Amino acid sequence: MKEKFLKKGDVFKLVKGMEAYVEVPDRFVYDNTQYSSEVTQRAVQIGQIFRGRALKKNYKEILADKIIEKLKNSSSFKGVEIDFEILQEAISVPAFKTNQFDTNDLIGEYVVTSTKYDGGGTGHGPHDVYPDGWHVTAKKLKQGKYDQKGKKITFYQSGCFTAMNENVPVIRKMKETFK
Repeated sequence: MKEKFLKKGDVFKLVKGMEAYVEVPDRFVYDNTQYSSEVTQRAVQIGQIFRGRALKKNYKEILADKIIEKLKNSSSFKGVEIDFEILQEAISVPAFKTNQFDTNDLIGEYVVTSTKYDGGGTGHGPHDVYPDGWHVTAKKLKQGKYDQKGKKITFYQSGCFTAMNENVPVIRKMKETFK
């Protein structure tokens, strides 16, 4: 049976149970990054929910406390009067909206934006070779239309990779146009 790989412009539906590499906030992946605002690329199964640890303080309060402590101990500010309450209010960091990352939010229609053979390599032995795989990159559509800000996902359709989706049905095709 000939393998059917997705091509640029193919539209498919990402459903529960499929796998993809997506950006996940570090605080849901690693135990030691509870207050991090960094993200990491990670293979997930759609439908999976990552739960963060309970935040004892919000990030804004922690950051404000650290800045105020540094200012209080700085020789550069000796004799300068600083209203630390106003400073704490002025520090603006977006609050974390939720203490979980729900991959169900990724369910929907996607358009393939690029494809290529890549990702292969070698293991520990001289004959331990992993071949390249068919790597698909796609963006989530918004109400059936291309959305520049749509979530980006990637996965493989062949090879030896964590996020694999071999038989993905094409719903329709889209064509890239320039204005």
